[in-house]
Amino acid sequence: MNNLQLTELRPLIIQWAKDRNLLFEENAPKQRLKLIEECGELASAILKNDVKLQKDAIGDIFVVLVILAEQTEVEIEFLGYSKSFTSVEEKVSIILYDVLKWNEIDNAISYLQDICVSMNLDLNECCNIAWNEIKNRKGKTENGTFIKN
Repeated sequence: MNNLQLTELRPLIIQWAKDRNLLFEENAPKQRLKLIEECGELASAILKNDVKLQKDAIGDIFVVLVILAEQTEVEIEFLGYSKSFTSVEEKVSIILYDVLKWNEIDNAISYLQDICVSMNLDLNECCNIAWNEIKNRKGKTENGTFIKN
């Protein structure tokens, strides 16, 4: 499996979303709901101590954030992790708060990296897992939401 860097994955994710007619600003509210869904999946994986699901959820959150940034014309800089001393659970909440209230997608990605560091996971690996899962996915977009086959 080819392990791409985050900066290499970003344009691939954007093209994937463009090909599925997701990159319209009016779809951003649905993308925010998708972020809530994926953060819920991460919370569930943490509660179950399921590392495989944790990696998948973290990668999915990254994909959602990249698409949301493109929909809302927010430029992403990969600044590294936040080195916050809050718990992993609080960091998941901060991701939601920063994005839903302020559209601070850079901060959310930094906290996602911080979650990985706290859990001894690699954000690149998590994002590659998510990318390899979705890159050939077929489906259709309805009302701003991609519905997989």
